[in-house]
Amino acid sequence: MVRGRAWAAAFLPLGLVDLALFSSNALKIPSGGWFPLAIGMIVFTVMSTWREGRQLVFGRLSAGSVPLSSLTGTAEAAEARVSGTAVYLTTRTGDVPVTFLNNLKHNKVLHRTVLFVRVVTENIPRVARENRVRAHQPCSGFLQIDIDFGFAQTPNVPRELGRADIPGLILYPDQSLIVVITLSVGLWAAIWWVVASLFSATV
Repeated sequence: MVRGRAWAAAFLPLGLVDLALFSSNALKIPSGGWFPLAIGMIVFTVMSTWREGRQLVFGRLSAGSVPLSSLTGTAEAAEARVSGTAVYLTTRTGDVPVTFLNNLKHNKVLHRTVLFVRVVTENIPRVARENRVRAHQPCSGFLQIDIDFGFAQTPNVPRELGRADIPGLILYPDQSLIVVITLSVGLWAAIWWVVASLFSATV
């Protein structure tokens, strides 16, 4: 109780100053002050809608995901295994990439070597070359690779994969396929769904 009163006593002068500033500036809203307020509301609406749309898309992707521990059983659905290397970019370490599942579902084939690559941006300017790539093998023919970059570095996945000293991995650029997951269509669909929901709720 005493601590609450101390906080109230400390913030009361600041609150009075803010109230005085707001009251004086509120008089300018009819004569043009509404414009920056409108811009701020538009930016806030766009950013919050984008955030909710991303959450919807990732939630939908997570619903159809398969745990990495079930990778061996999932790979058995392939009717053939072809030469070359397929690289699937992903952001999740515990699940099989959705792009891999879709490719396996529609094409029924697997490459001889399959890489699940996750790119991580660390909270340091630069990551040393010898500490940049980590890899482990969840099962035969598959490698899960994490590539770390600093926030001041430009990610270059093909270069780092070519430099990486990973036992049993030999990359040939002309025999490698990099599959990039594209969220733009689903994301915009989710955003429009959110906007439509907000509009219908206000009508």
